[in-house]
Amino acid sequence: MSPSEALTELSKQAKRLQRTAQYGRKADAIPILRRLIRTQVISHLTLPALYRQREQVQRKHLYRLLAKEAGFDTWEAWRADLKSRMESGSEEVNLGLLYSPMKSSYPNLWFSSVEEARCYTAEHGGQVYAYGEQAVVLALNPFRQ
Repeated sequence: MSPSEALTELSKQAKRLQRTAQYGRKADAIPILRRLIRTQVISHLTLPALYRQREQVQRKHLYRLLAKEAGFDTWEAWRADLKSRMESGSEEVNLGLLYSPMKSSYPNLWFSSVEEARCYTAEHGGQVYAYGEQAVVLALNPFRQ
């Protein structure tokens, strides 16, 4: 998808995550709240305390969460990167990691660091995507071997 479409999709994803975190079933809300704590977007509350105060989760928290999981320090940095790609007419943006692994149609190669993933892609090809401190390599064309 284009960088412009990616920004629109990120807004929709943040809105869905916020609604689920605030008003969703406990089984759906807890994983989102855990992600907020794990990425230190919200670091001053324990999981039980955050669950009790989950209506306090704001959209900005989810934007930060998505940015951190994509390998950026802040939402502002990721948004600036996407906007610069739009201005330069740059490559497509893959937001595949924002969705449930249950929707994955083929196995991905996971690495404990971005550096390891880059070494792999230098030899075998593929696209590196940071996910927290880990990285995943997606095949450029996963259906052609």
